[in-house]
Amino acid sequence: MGTLRVNSIVDAAGTGAPNIPDGIKIGGVALASVTTMQYASQSSEPSAPKNGAIWWNPSTLKYNVYMNGKWVEVQFTERTLDWYGDRAVFSYGINQSSSSNMDYVRISVLGNAAVFGTMSNYSYTAGCSNSVRGVFAGGTTGGSSIVNSMEYITFGTLGNTTSFGSITGPQYRSEMAGFSDSSRGVFGGGVDNVGSVSASINYITIATLGDTTSFGSLTQARRALAGFSNRIYGVFAGGSTGTPVTTADYITIATTGNATAFGNLGGVKTRVTGTSSPTIGVVIGGYNGSSFEFAMEYFTINTPGNATNFGDLPNRYADMASTSNGVRGVIGGGYNNITRITTISYITFATPGNAVDFGSLTVGRNSASAVSGNY
Repeated sequence: MGTLRVNSIVDAAGTGAPNIPDGIKIGGVALASVTTMQYASQSSEPSAPKNGAIWWNPSTLKYNVYMNGKWVEVQFTERTLDWYGDRAVFSYGINQSSSSNMDYVRISVLGNAAVFGTMSNYSYTAGCSNSVRGVFAGGTTGGSSIVNSMEYITFGTLGNTTSFGSITGPQYRSEMAGFSDSSRGVFGGGVDNVGSVSASINYITIATLGDTTSFGSLTQARRALAGFSNRIYGVFAGGSTGTPVTTADYITIATTGNATAFGNLGGVKTRVTGTSSPTIGVVIGGYNGSSFEFAMEYFTINTPGNATNFGDLPNRYADMASTSNGVRGVIGGGYNNITRITTISYITFATPGNAVDFGSLTVGRNSASAVSGNY
């Protein structure tokens, strides 16, 4: 059986396309029937459609494809910004060199942190992010004066923070917890500038610079608590009312209102941090009122209930910062009343177990916050 290879076909004069009046058939089917794409934009069903024909109905704003003798509606899901990404940024915190630098790592690649840029010398901040922008809110300056400001970074551009807006109602807050969905960042709890522990929850629209708006209240006023979300629900866990608690409560991020009881930690904990995947949230380390913790516990975010053991940290620390890319969580810094650590550890959400060494921060720091986004 021979093979015919043709690079081009032209008319007899060699100047244009040939005219083949009888057409060409492939396997007995006219070539035009094989290759012609059918597309229609009209309010009524197109007549005599072929398999694969496309019909856009402008009256119903529906897209249809003709398959096996009938029109099938094609449904789309709008793409929204994630609430995390692969670049993690750790805020200033309290550090060994009094440096105003922020650090960053790529969560999917083990290694040491590098400098991202500088920010105001705020510790005990709360963080939230979408995939483009990270926001650090509140905190203290110089370890004593509580601030009401918020600053933000753009993950794709190394550099310093820029002013975002101010915290309102109560205005000055430190030791809050933060989390977000694809558009809204939420901050809860904390302590104000006259020493009162707060139950307030406030929110921002991350893409729009401005001040916070009231969201509602926690079930219990507390400070130094953990926060995490799965984009639908946000959970506040642990903290202190003056003494450490086991409390966990939750909100629906898209709907303002007061928090609802979620469950309890396995023991009282404050000075904790939290991070999450789309299914579970992990509460990490902390202080129980007499000793530092190395245990990690997790909640299934869609199902209210008590926490379950996840694994252990390499050492007992509080005041760490954590964030995730949805698959892996990274935990940086911390303090045990003796040492500010440089250690970065990581966990894999799908396989509960002990934290594993990731690398080091540029300087030992505690009481920072961490956010993550794409770049």
